[in-house]
Amino acid sequence: MANRPRADTKMYLRMITHFMLDLDGVVYRGDQPIPDARLAIDALERDGRKILYLTNNSTLSRNQYAKKLHSFGIEAEPEQIVTSGFAAARLLQSKRKDLQIFMVGEEGLAEELRLAGLALTDGESSEQVDAVVVGLDRGFSYKKLALAMRAIRQGAEFIATNPDTTLPTPGGLSPGVGAIIDAIKACSEKAPGIIVGKPNRYIVEVALEISGAPRTSTAMVGDRLDTDIIAGNQCGLFTILVLTGVTKRKDITNVRIDLERPNLVVRNLSELARRVSENSP
Repeated sequence: MANRPRADTKMYLRMITHFMLDLDGVVYRGDQPIPDARLAIDALERDGRKILYLTNNSTLSRNQYAKKLHSFGIEAEPEQIVTSGFAAARLLQSKRKDLQIFMVGEEGLAEELRLAGLALTDGESSEQVDAVVVGLDRGFSYKKLALAMRAIRQGAEFIATNPDTTLPTPGGLSPGVGAIIDAIKACSEKAPGIIVGKPNRYIVEVALEISGAPRTSTAMVGDRLDTDIIAGNQCGLFTILVLTGVTKRKDITNVRIDLERPNLVVRNLSELARRVSENSP
């Protein structure tokens, strides 16, 4: 879907009922909250706007993300949060509930898979693995690489949580799950059948479905052109880029495709909250 004209920005800011916020680079960096993000979220909610949180990072579960946001003073419930791990679990659950899953990932992804009623296996019997699910894994090892490769070569479905090659942290960029996906792809000679996270539409559609947010009055707010903005534009949402994460203002002039072009660019959530307030009915 083509971007909406910039002349319509004020009109759309008035009509938006739901803001779908990315987390890493938008609300916080690693374990450090972005200054005034909490106050901006409070202001948006006081203005009658509903907040959803949508993250490609599968290392924490929805329950764990809610606790993390609470530690920053942000009142968020697990039902407001969609992670790529939750979306992957939902996808697998829709296929068959007795699937045997070999997971490359951390406890947050494991929790979401278990909550969906899916069985996790150690992968040692590769022919018994139905699906290999890959998320960010800071303990990724040669053994995990070998087990994932063998299961996929034996016919297991290859599902990845997101394609992010980097992750913003207070100390700078760190490797993302995309690097792990590429390693498994290289030795298994098979690409993931689906990547559920942004820029894929699947995670956004899950968030719209479970929240009941109207597509025509929902905004995607993120810090990455190649994931957040593309996903929002593909789903027909109003897209807003914040400059507190990966993307810098100079990068906007070098967009490769029109789907990477946001409808609005703001310095941070505080500027977004101010502009929404100024354009409230």
